[in-house]
Amino acid sequence: MPKLIHLTPRYRRHKGSGQAIVEAGGRVTYLGKWNTIAGRREYDRVVAEWLERGRQPLVESGDLTIAEPASRYWSCTKWRHVRHGQPTAQWFHVRSALQHLLKLDVDTLAVDFGSVELKVVREQMIQAG
Repeated sequence: MPKLIHLTPRYRRHKGSGQAIVEAGGRVTYLGKWNTIAGRREYDRVVAEWLERGRQPLVESGDLTIAEPASRYWSCTKWRHVRHGQPTAQWFHVRSALQHLLKLDVDTLAVDFGSVELKVVREQMIQAG
């Protein structure tokens, strides 16, 4: 069944925290206490911004360098790929891939990183074994 992307995101309750949430553009936003006027107003604001962007995900800045998203991804990986307090094999794979990526050019803008640059990183990884 196709994914319905033209629906307005729902105002939902996060069971773990009891807060209201909305997922718009692939991003979950906490809105405050569930079923309050302030939470509903925040929901209206978030959905209105999402609709204003043409239902597109939020892009924070056009001048992010490669290092910034890599750093964000690594900080997520450090807690996500851990089992029983020990890093998993995936943790080491991500670390290796990011090291090869960052060896090239840390100051390259993320929007300028395309298939050619990805092939260069891939070749570097192959040569390193």
